[in-house]
Order: sequence, then C-alpha cells, then structure tokens
Amino acid sequence: MRDKPEDIGLRAYGATDGTPATATAGNPVATALAGLRLASHSGRFWLLAGSFFVCGASTNGLIGTHFIPAAMDHGMTEVAASSLLATIGVFGIIGMTASGWLTDRVDPRVLLAWYYGLRGLSLLALPMVLSARSVPLLLFIAFYGLDWVATVPPTRSARRLPPTRPGWPVPTSAPTPPPSSPPGGCAQERSPSPGRSAGDAGGHPLNGPSSLSQRPLRSPDHALGENGRVQPQPGIFALGTVEHCYVELDLAASREPAELVSALAALSGPETTVAGVSVVLAFRPELWATVAPDDAPPGVRSFEEIAGEGLRMPATQHDAWLWVAGGARDAVFDSTLTVLRQLDGLATVAHEVGGWIYQHTRDLTGFVDGTENPPMVEALDVAAVADGPGAGASVVLVQQWRHQASFAALKVEEQERVIGRTKPDSIELDEPDMPADSHVSRNVVEEDGQELAIYRRNTAYGGVSEHGTMFVAFCAEQRPFELMLRRMAGHGDGIRDALTRHTTALTGAYYVAPSLPALAAFLPQEE
Repeated sequence: MRDKPEDIGLRAYGATDGTPATATAGNPVATALAGLRLASHSGRFWLLAGSFFVCGASTNGLIGTHFIPAAMDHGMTEVAASSLLATIGVFGIIGMTASGWLTDRVDPRVLLAWYYGLRGLSLLALPMVLSARSVPLLLFIAFYGLDWVATVPPTRSARRLPPTRPGWPVPTSAPTPPPSSPPGGCAQERSPSPGRSAGDAGGHPLNGPSSLSQRPLRSPDHALGENGRVQPQPGIFALGTVEHCYVELDLAASREPAELVSALAALSGPETTVAGVSVVLAFRPELWATVAPDDAPPGVRSFEEIAGEGLRMPATQHDAWLWVAGGARDAVFDSTLTVLRQLDGLATVAHEVGGWIYQHTRDLTGFVDGTENPPMVEALDVAAVADGPGAGASVVLVQQWRHQASFAALKVEEQERVIGRTKPDSIELDEPDMPADSHVSRNVVEEDGQELAIYRRNTAYGGVSEHGTMFVAFCAEQRPFELMLRRMAGHGDGIRDALTRHTTALTGAYYVAPSLPALAAFLPQEE
C-alpha cells in the first residue's frame, strides 16, 4: 500500500528538493501513548479533553441516541423524528462554515464558551420543546444544528494558542516512540577518567564564582522564551525513549569554555545536526557560571566525594555532559557519533555509558524505579528554576551505580526490606514494617515537614556480567541532592542506606542544564 507522497513521485506538502524524507518507525500504539504522556502535562490538553467529553455526551450521547425515542414518546412518528434529526445535520454544515468565519475574527475560547453554554441551555429546554411541538421544536432543531459541529473550528484554533500557564515549556519535538529494542548502549563503555577539582576555572568549590551573591534577584529578559515563560530543555521531560547515551566531556587545554558552550548549543538551534532523538546539554557549574553568570542558578558547585562507614561516592566531575535519547539504538549511536566528531580538538570524551529501559518502569533489581517522581503536571516546578538567576535551568546529578550479585541472592522479602516497597506492585511498606535503613527511608528527604522532591530519569546500563543503574536526576536547586546523598551515607545519624551495601558508586558529578533561551544566546548571530 502506498501511503507517502514520494511513493507516487511527489514531494510532501511544503517540502523542497533538499528536504529529506522522514521514515515512519515504531509501534503506532506506543507512538500514540507517548504523545498522550507528553500532552498530559498541559492544562490546555485537559480543557480540550473535557470539552470534547461534553461535546460527545451532548451530541452522540443525548441527541444522536435518544432524540428519536424521546420524540416518539411525545407522540411523533418515527419518520418525522428521523427527518428532524437529519435536518440537524443540514444546519450543522451551515453552522460549521459560519463558525470558521467567526474563528478568524473572534478569540476561539470566547466562541467555545458561548457554544457550549448555549448548547447546555437548549438541552435544558428540550423537554418543554418536545411537549410544545410546532415552532419551538423547529427553532430548537435549527439552533442545535447550527451549534452541532460549530465547536470544531475554534477547537482546532485553540490548540495553536500559546500556553496560558506560566512556566510551562514549549517542546521543540515530541519524544521518540519506543519500539522493541534489545538492551545495549551507544558504544562500548569507557572507563571514567580522574575528575577535575571543583575549583578549576570557576572559583572556590564551596562558594562558587564570587559574583553569585551580587547578581540581581530577577531573571533577565533573555532567560525567558518569547512568550515570557521559562523554557527548560524539552529532552528533560521527553518520556518514551528506550535507548540512551551519556557522554561526559573535558575541555581541551588550549580552548575557551565559551567555545564548548557555543558548539554544544548548536545542537538545540535551528541548524542542529542531530535528528530523531532528544538531546540534553549540561555544563560544570563553575564553567557555566563563568560564561553566563546571569543564567546560572546561584550556589551550585561541582560534586565532592561523599564517604560513610564502608561507603564511598567518588567525585568524577567533568566539564560538560551530553545525554542523547531515542527510540532506536542506531539513531542514538549515529547522532552521538556526529556530535563527537564535531567536537574533535575542542573536547575529549572522559566517560561514556549506554543506557536502556528495563521492563518499562523497573531497574535491574526488579523493583519499580522512580515511584517517588512528581506527576508530570508538577515535574517542571520540581526540575527547573522558576524565576530569578538561572530561570529555566536545571541542576543535574549524574551517578553510575554498579549492582552487586548479593542483592539477587536475597529472598524477595529481604529485598523488599532493603528497598522499602513490595516488589510486584511497588507498595510502600507500612510504617511498623519499614526498616530505618531502607532505601525509601533514606532517599526521601523532608525539611520542615515538606518533602524535597527531585525529578528522576534513571535507566539501566551494562550487560549480563556487569550492570547497574545510571542515576540521572533534575532539580531546581542542589540542596535536595546533597541532603539525600548524605542521608544515604549515614551522615548525622549513622544509618546507612541498605541498598548501598549491594551497589557501588562508580561516578559522581553535578551539572547545570541551561534553559533553551540561555543556550540560544551562544548561537551564531544571523546576518
């Protein structure tokens, strides 16, 4: 079956000779579900979904199904009732045409409010109209027909209105749908190289750049999108991707930090060389604060080693972090390879790991991962700075944790006490049964009775003989991460996270993922 323009020698509408044909890939059901997940964090999506529900319930549910039986109950013949219903369809054509004309001239939200309001009033009057028959019934038929599908033009137009909720990003692309794919990475894993110290080219490791405390508590205009709202990198929220590649980079000794930022920023610009994948870019906190002090979240610093009794979380800080994710391993591999070739001579690869999704929502322990994640409607508020310096930016924690065979050797009941949740259905253990050293007890951080949330995007990595979890999390500030890691190490009360007795931290680094407008400031100026 031919289903693309090129199949019959034509170009897609609006395409030019140089526009490459895009191949359709992936399971259509998975594609639809991925789109639904992406849309579900938009308030306008739920408003439109609710209005469509009212539309369907009032047209097909009431009039289309019950008008003829109701009319017959009031003494009308079946043929006469059917004719009136058909007349509604005729008036529907007129109403939709007129509504399209109005939509070009009136705010579609105003039109939808009137259409649905008047439709509701007409339905309330329907029992009286059926009893009255004659002229009132004909007036109802004419009005309801005009209103029947008049909602379609303003609904289609409303989808294209700019977001009305402050703070929501405008994604540049939808997430790549997840086809079935075997586990694996973007390339063979490279060993982590010694990390740079927190103080290199960026101020004291504890205090950061000296200008941080002197910056105004107001975000500059260029830190926001054209609609005046923060725009974090959309790849942070691009769910449904099953193949991942994480690359940490070190700046070449002879090159400037701004050069690296500019080169990587091009990946999010209009001339990007990657396609069919989502990309997230992040930089060492001190490096980013040096090149963009007005767009740097205050007080963020590089990772410092955390140690506890029998536990060590090493610091392996590097200059930049690149996360490429997609629905197919070849797309992720090719895109990452393209980027690294473009960075030749500017930066070197210090650490590279391929990630993949295991059983949809579980990690390689077999437990559901990310249960404590905020819902999508709250994810932006958790993951990105809302306003002020660094508006739209995210603080990123990246750690590679290798799993030990000792956990799999435990009985399921013992595993559940280590995690703090049941294994099959991820139900949190009751408080009397919850061990003080369980992963849940040590991972959940509260301050003044409020839980300090983070947004996790973990994946599995490795093969059968050696594997583990790539812990990747985003937050509007660094403090929740630091408190969580210290609690896991037993700082303060001496209670170490039981899960750390069955896993080993191999890497640890903090990065800042700038907002899209902040990255755009480093793109070459158009002539």
